[in-house]
Amino acid sequence: MIAGDFISATHVLIPRIEDVLRQHLRGIGVDTTEFRRDVGDGTSRTDDAPLGALMRRALPDGRTVKEYLGADLWDNVDSVLNSQTGLNLRNDFAHGLARPAHCTAENAGIALAVMYQLAAAASHQSSDDK
Repeated sequence: MIAGDFISATHVLIPRIEDVLRQHLRGIGVDTTEFRRDVGDGTSRTDDAPLGALMRRALPDGRTVKEYLGADLWDNVDSVLNSQTGLNLRNDFAHGLARPAHCTAENAGIALAVMYQLAAAASHQSSDDK
């Protein structure tokens, strides 16, 4: 990103947001998987929960992910990554739909800002738990 390679920066940073969120939620006890009883051939499997489902999960203490992150941060993450009426960057980058026009300094900056906000929220939550 510092070198101005926003194609690489956005393709690395945007998917990392979901991974960071998923790892953090798993670390505090949220089930980040989804069991599928029958995948059509009589077998079952466990998949990672889709981001939208993950963001609507509950923590072991009963709070929702939205309550845990705070409504503003939750709405921001949802709008930037997941909402079809928002930027929906996760969909574009995870599914190979991102075009060079998506690979901007602004989108890279948004990804960094969201990662910073998630880090700050996790740090704040950790200090509240002590």
